[in-house]
Amino acid sequence: MKFPNRSSCFFFILFAALCGFPTISEAVGVQLGGAPSSENRFGFFIFGDSYVDVGNNNYINTTSDFQANFPPYGESFFPVATGRFTDGRNIPDFLGEYANLPLLPPYLDPHNDLYDYGVNFASGGGGALALSHQEQALGLQTQMKFFKRVDKSLRKKLGNARTQSFFSNSVFLFNFGGNDYLNPFDISYDIFKTIDAQEQYVNMVIGNITMALKVVDTACCGSDEFRGVYNCGRKLGSLPFTHCENLEDHMFFDSFHPTEKVFKQLAEQMWSGGLEVVKPYNFKQLFEYEPTLASE
Repeated sequence: MKFPNRSSCFFFILFAALCGFPTISEAVGVQLGGAPSSENRFGFFIFGDSYVDVGNNNYINTTSDFQANFPPYGESFFPVATGRFTDGRNIPDFLGEYANLPLLPPYLDPHNDLYDYGVNFASGGGGALALSHQEQALGLQTQMKFFKRVDKSLRKKLGNARTQSFFSNSVFLFNFGGNDYLNPFDISYDIFKTIDAQEQYVNMVIGNITMALKVVDTACCGSDEFRGVYNCGRKLGSLPFTHCENLEDHMFFDSFHPTEKVFKQLAEQMWSGGLEVVKPYNFKQLFEYEPTLASE
């Protein structure tokens, strides 16, 4: 399938990502100001895992490990938990705000069928490989099937020419990789039973990380040492979770996912960062790109 020419291939700092082509009418009904008109000339389409999921896993049959629609998730921004795996907004929310877009809804929200500004297909736990959490999350292949449905819906609504123009001026964000690396250890693949095999696999993951993290070792929400047990808001045996009071001092909200503050910092770098952070284009350049000017 051929994709629009506006997309950008980039490496997402902090975690492994696939680089590719080119609001929640949520229960809370939250919208950011400055939304464009229904004749929007571009959209924003998000594919990925829990770092960019805005609530798709609320609508699938999965376990609480792959959901975040309960307290204390969302506490810094939303009146109720929306399914975002952090204390407030995540990267697509901030990028959309910077592009003057409303909060994009999850594709599986039954109240969402317009796609005027784009849509979010991401699913917490989803991977680029079909085997990554395949019974508990929506992987890249499934998310692409959903995109094809959106494409068909828009062509029926707008016609082929207008839909192609809309996609050609849209921005596509992909964030995959983390679950593909995590899943083999979760299900104990035979290939990883030896120390050498595990070290080789870990080295492959580390080789794809471009920024080393240091001055941060404890999550805000969880239990045990460093709050490293993934039971924030969840019932995990008899082990209770604790919740920090000084959220601003933490980089991670739970044992896997950063706080809203960190997501915002990452989004700001992706939005307007230089070539040392995101290339060949940052998201501000993508959203402001004028195809007619580029062809002259």
